Amino acid sequence: MLRQGLALWLLIILTALALWVLAFNRLTIEQLTAWVDQFKWLVLLIYLIILSLRGLLLIPTTPMIVMIIALLPSWQAYIVTLLGSTISISLVVFAVKDFGFAGFIAKSRSLPIRYVHFWMMRFGIPVITAWAFFPFVFTELIVYLAALSRLSKTSIIIAAVIGEAGLIWLLIWLVRLGMQTWL
Repeated sequence: MLRQGLALWLLIILTALALWVLAFNRLTIEQLTAWVDQFKWLVLLIYLIILSLRGLLLIPTTPMIVMIIALLPSWQAYIVTLLGSTISISLVVFAVKDFGFAGFIAKSRSLPIRYVHFWMMRFGIPVITAWAFFPFVFTELIVYLAALSRLSKTSIIIAAVIGEAGLIWLLIWLVRLGMQTWL
């Protein structure tokens, strides 16, 4: 069952990537902006749904976030992205017990997982906030680990959202800076 799920996940990611490449080869930034303006609420709704489910499906969303930042006003991109991230984090916190992840952590001999779990158990909230701020790793991974610890669900959500808020702000700043420099 796990292999079929992984194969399906990989197929979805590769299909999305192929469509992404085809779209960018045929569309200009002006055409994309006009399309987003025409269907703004539908685009925002689909974007919010994908962001909200990313934690359960472990979908990498940074490229999509960067595209939304480039196509929408900064405040709209910030609010919708932070809302989607908050929903995703909350879903993970409240659903983690149903995933059977606790058994995986207990049986894991993986040094990185054990190391992160140790640091999270020792320092708690600051580790969650710092982890959520860095774009190179899934925030949901530390949220999974934190939800299995003795930390309160509210503390986990607040810590992760603070880190994500800083990351989203940084991404908006970098994308805007890049657009001024290269466009």
